[in-house]
Amino acid sequence: MTLRWPPLTVRTRLIGLVLAIVLSFGAMLAWILSQQAAQAREAAYAQARVLADSAANRLEQLLGEDQVLLARMAARPLVAALDAAHCDPLIKEYVSLQPQHTTLSLHDLAGNVICSYFANPVRQYNETDHPWFFEGVRGSGFFASDAVLGPISRRWTAGEIYPVAGASGRPNGALVLAVDLEELNQRVLASVPVSALVMVIDRQDRFLLRSADAGRWIGKASSTANNNAIRGQREGVRTATGSDGIRRMWAYTTVPSTGWRVVAGLPEAEVMAAQDRLRNQTLALGFIALLAVP
Repeated sequence: MTLRWPPLTVRTRLIGLVLAIVLSFGAMLAWILSQQAAQAREAAYAQARVLADSAANRLEQLLGEDQVLLARMAARPLVAALDAAHCDPLIKEYVSLQPQHTTLSLHDLAGNVICSYFANPVRQYNETDHPWFFEGVRGSGFFASDAVLGPISRRWTAGEIYPVAGASGRPNGALVLAVDLEELNQRVLASVPVSALVMVIDRQDRFLLRSADAGRWIGKASSTANNNAIRGQREGVRTATGSDGIRRMWAYTTVPSTGWRVVAGLPEAEVMAAQDRLRNQTLALGFIALLAVP
């Protein structure tokens, strides 16, 4: 015997039609909202990328200018001679004319000071206290260190090292130019919008530069969790909460010549506010449209 379902009533069919309309409309609305949210997030990340790339490019420009300067200094006869009795007067005079630097000195490859801007400099660098110097002189050219607290200036600096060639053409010494990080911070990040946060992190996960409260943060360790999340990646984007408790949309990139990471963030609540309003308006209109369905 074949079972037959009773024929659907007009009411049942109408309810089914309404449900089909509601479900189709809901699915379409969800898709539209997801597309709008994705576009808004990509636009926010693009803004952060512009900030990060701008800071990285500015750093590369300034480091390149210093590299050219040091190359010219290294070619001067009195510098190349590495003679402590006949120091090039430029070493004493240069820093007083360039406040973005805290010292300039000439050393042999063992770290012994030959000439210095300071009257009483550290006489010899050693591997324990000045590993950045020996890392630099082992390289083949210009080198910029991570954050270093100047032993005499007591200011946070980055040491720029450039080889000095002897008569044989091989390096037998090095120039060291210390860049004041607070001065560099002003030159690189002065135009960052107040709502944004741009940071430069060195290879030891310490702050080199920070667009907000630089004096309080430079030289200090940055968030281990955030550093671990992007370690080994040259660039990318992510959303995370900063040490100040604000959730931001971040973009990060790497300064090629130094390995420093530039990280730029925009507050998620702020950059997504327009999208949130649009979502709420769309949902409200959708609800009204559903009420109009007979």
